[in-house]
Amino acid sequence: ESAANQPERDAPELQTAPLESLVMHAMLTSPARDPEAALAATPDPPSREAVRAATRRLRAVGALAPAPALQPDPDPGRIGVPGPATGNVTETVPDGPKPKLVLTPLGAHLAHLPVEPRLGKMLVYACVLGCLPPILTAAAAMSCKPAFRANPDDKNAAAAATRAASAAGNFGARSDHLAVAAAFDAWERDANSPGVRALGLSRDAMRDIKRERETLKRKLRESGFRTDAHSARANEANDDVARCVLAAGLFPNVARVRRGELRSGGARQSRRAGGNGGGAASRGRAVVLD
Repeated sequence: ESAANQPERDAPELQTAPLESLVMHAMLTSPARDPEAALAATPDPPSREAVRAATRRLRAVGALAPAPALQPDPDPGRIGVPGPATGNVTETVPDGPKPKLVLTPLGAHLAHLPVEPRLGKMLVYACVLGCLPPILTAAAAMSCKPAFRANPDDKNAAAAATRAASAAGNFGARSDHLAVAAAFDAWERDANSPGVRALGLSRDAMRDIKRERETLKRKLRESGFRTDAHSARANEANDDVARCVLAAGLFPNVARVRRGELRSGGARQSRRAGGNGGGAASRGRAVVLD
């Protein structure tokens, strides 16, 4: 019965995969061409609505922006020079005119990074603001299984281990993501020390995070970032800077919780900044600030 309900063939990848990277690459290679038109020319093209949704997400990230308005020419009588123009540049599409979009400087960097745009934004900001090491670990952990082993009979075990990692490293006390980074650093220094063993870290998850971290670091280097320079780690111990980078990268998935005011099912929710200890899925990544 289940086989009978299966489609005859899988849907084309362009119609099911995230389109943000494709939109940025289309605009990088053909700046004058509308990305909708560029992707419409591909075999089995994605729907226009899907391309526009990807464009909206890229604008929210800051990778795209409306093209700047043309400046009035001081001598409009010259041959071959357009006259004064006002407003943003527009282009005509089947549904009518719309603002022409261009890649921002951030978008140009993200187009060269083969990672999800919000993750790439975090990494770029971390390089600029000098807190790359903890953000590399936090970003890698988002793509791996949870770093802390949770006892099925104790739902608070992972949360307790996260708090212990924050206290032990004196870093990430207000962010689960940064607590994972502190735990990873402790695990790399001495995985068999009593303090690290007490954290209940998953060895498989730690190895996966280490491998993914090196992959992200290599991608940054290939894109021209100096990942080992002092400037990339000058603020690595500054919790506040790292949390700002997390919030900026994961925006708009950001919420502020006022303790005592958020309730669910009659019980007060006490959420710490940063999500679920590093095991968030790509579409569910968020940061909660308190």
